[in-house]
Amino acid sequence: MPDSTMLIPEDNIRVSSVLHGDSRQYGKQNMFDGSDETCWHSDQGPCQWVLVRFQQKIRLEELRIQFQGGFAARQIILKDLDKNEKEVETFWPDDNNSLQSFPCLSRPEVSHIKVHFDDSNDPFGRCVVYKLEFNGTAVQ
Repeated sequence: MPDSTMLIPEDNIRVSSVLHGDSRQYGKQNMFDGSDETCWHSDQGPCQWVLVRFQQKIRLEELRIQFQGGFAARQIILKDLDKNEKEVETFWPDDNNSLQSFPCLSRPEVSHIKVHFDDSNDPFGRCVVYKLEFNGTAVQ
């Protein structure tokens, strides 16, 4: 079982796009605010992503994500940005509104990661994410 959910400062997060550029209503911060009412809503495009820089290197044990049904990715690829975007895990989420949990079997040690959403269920390529959580332990 993971030791803790990683807290991530807003300055350590980047996203591929925001619907109509409306960061206040649909921005990246909404994935991490703990509210069930707010979300990150990407604009349309062929691939969407979230970049996260942790405050220290962690051993990633679990990814938890909640999409809006109809706007879920068909595949999630985690890439280690400290190792030239080396793919470290791949997940296939369900297209629904539930909070989904994916164990990271390889337990990668990462400090900067890309969550790549491949092939959205939305015909325009948009993704809507209500929650994005990383569980793991700090690496000394």
